[in-house]
Amino acid sequence: MRRRHVLGGGLGLAVTSSEKTARAFIAVMLGCLTALAHVALPAAAWEHWGGDRGGARFSPLQQITPANVNRLVRAWQFRTGDLARRDSKDMAWTKFEGTPLFVESSLILCTPFNEVIAVDPGTGVQKWRFDPKITIERPANRYNCRGAAYWVDAQAPPGAACRSRIFMGTNDMRVIALDATTGATRSLKSSHKNSNTNSPHFLMKMATNNTNREKGN
Repeated sequence: MRRRHVLGGGLGLAVTSSEKTARAFIAVMLGCLTALAHVALPAAAWEHWGGDRGGARFSPLQQITPANVNRLVRAWQFRTGDLARRDSKDMAWTKFEGTPLFVESSLILCTPFNEVIAVDPGTGVQKWRFDPKITIERPANRYNCRGAAYWVDAQAPPGAACRSRIFMGTNDMRVIALDATTGATRSLKSSHKNSNTNSPHFLMKMATNNTNREKGN
């Protein structure tokens, strides 16, 4: 049923109840997008796979500009060691797509075989390394790790073990939790016959993750 509303100046506009619902939904979504756009990223951190909780992939840092980008030089280079020690047949099934996190004064990245490595951002020196020793068999997609997730237990006292943690989903379907400062580990095992390459996300204090089925995404 259409109801006619009279606006200022005598203009009549017919709007259905479903149209009103749709407009209200659009208004709510626009409000959510506006809120995400104003999520502030710490000045010198990259705490989430997409930069901030909304995945904006934006950094407010301003030292690198169009005027000086052509003067950048390589400060250091870090190698994971996979090419030197992994079988070439396994390497043929890898992709390196990991986005490092910058947390706890470290760059923290994951390799296609789900090794998690903490690197000193100033020198490129490895601080700690964790190898989950995933099952070496052909994955559903490829050996890959797109990133890890960072979480802080606000109820734990400063300096407590595992107060800040790195979470990662492995190719052989485990969720790995590491102390972000030391690499000490906790692990949860899954029995699903899938594979996982995505970065975990946190929703209401719960870690969530997508998976790939045996025959692909």
